[in-house]
Amino acid sequence: MVKNVKGGKHKNQARKHLVNIERKLRLRIHDGEMYARVTSKPGGNKLVVLCLDQATRLCTMPGKFINKGRDNVVEKGSWILVGLRDWETAKTRENCDLLEVYTDNEKQKLFTTINENWSVFDVKEVKDDTITFTNEYEEQQLEIENDIKNTQSITSELIDFNDI
Repeated sequence: MVKNVKGGKHKNQARKHLVNIERKLRLRIHDGEMYARVTSKPGGNKLVVLCLDQATRLCTMPGKFINKGRDNVVEKGSWILVGLRDWETAKTRENCDLLEVYTDNEKQKLFTTINENWSVFDVKEVKDDTITFTNEYEEQQLEIENDIKNTQSITSELIDFNDI
């Protein structure tokens, strides 16, 4: 492809940051940090996470994970490292802060290097969210029409027009 020597270079900036850089694996250092899995995204910069202690918490994403130019997409099922808020009083749902988002390769490294109960993160209930479209009504209508045609053919055979 020809290099753009005239005009702006804003069209070429996106391709520069696609290289998958091998980064150092961020592990849990303090007692206030915990591994978690994202269960849902209610909206904005909030996440509902399931932590390793089997507690459901509301996680807040800071701006460095939201703003443009970031290669850390947080989706449902992503593994993350959260920082617990020890200074807050217990509410209906505790709050925590997002510290790190793990990629699939980093998940495997965590699974092999750290001795934790990772079975908490296994998805046990798989809900079938698919919608099944059927033609039951149309099939019933076709059966009724076929029955009507069959009965009409029988009655027409029984009547002899010469006898009338």
